[in-house]
Amino acid sequence: MNTTTPLVSVCIPAFRAGRFIQETLESVGAQSYSSWEIIVTEDGSSDETEQIVRNFAGKVSQRVTFSHRDINKGQPTTRNDCINQAAGEWVALLDADDLWMPSHLEDLVSMMAEPGLSVVCSAATVFESETRRYLREKPQTAAFIAAFPVSLYRGEFGILPSSAIVRRDALIRSGMISLRYPICNDTELWFRLAATGHKFGFTRKSTCLYRKHRDSLSHQHVASLVELGRLYDEYASWSAIPQRIRRGKAASLYRYAGRILTKQSPREARAMFYQALKRDWRSGSTWYYYVRSFRYWGPSLKRD
Repeated sequence: MNTTTPLVSVCIPAFRAGRFIQETLESVGAQSYSSWEIIVTEDGSSDETEQIVRNFAGKVSQRVTFSHRDINKGQPTTRNDCINQAAGEWVALLDADDLWMPSHLEDLVSMMAEPGLSVVCSAATVFESETRRYLREKPQTAAFIAAFPVSLYRGEFGILPSSAIVRRDALIRSGMISLRYPICNDTELWFRLAATGHKFGFTRKSTCLYRKHRDSLSHQHVASLVELGRLYDEYASWSAIPQRIRRGKAASLYRYAGRILTKQSPREARAMFYQALKRDWRSGSTWYYYVRSFRYWGPSLKRD
């Protein structure tokens, strides 16, 4: 193995990715660091993705592989399938619509000189897909890094999957991507690695571009909040996090979900407030929103 230019396996799960994956692949091809391979697995969709990947593969000297699954199994399974095909020492978890600045991999790999790192990540910039306008930055401030992993747990310091590379052996030994969290499996992975003593490195540079879509639905947002609530319940005994923070975090997520649902589905909103009160019955704001929800009697949202 070449220790100065270790191979980075860029793992891209693709689902209806034809609109964006060309630009994503080109951003990998434009990297100043050239020791990479790309693994694309299409998860039960059928569009122009395969042809785009194969055309790109014919233009670069690096290894580019494509596989297609007829049945949709979800992002966690697809990520694991890509990782299982990886030959690199490091794995990059790149989403099919996100982009990298040309120095992204070089900046991450340069951090590897620091011994014992299992994860290296950059800061990220959020941009609007339709207008290409930069919306905000997800920074890596000195304060957030100094407070890690508390800042991670509090949600002040987020790590986007597309911004990070992870040692492949650390992924395998820790159990790969969890199938129990279809939406927030990346957050669960960072929690699990941090809680078990794996070391994180931060470039402090914003070299990852996160694409923001306008077609997100409020109920999808609620689903992600509820799943995050489950995740915080699982890590409610994480000793590195102060107990006062652990007690209130899951409750705040359920309360937020309830507030979103209050007008359109009061019954489901009250169920969310009840979950929040089970975890922190002393919260005056949760009691306030719970009582206030009885003002609304709209229809409940249908469950899938």
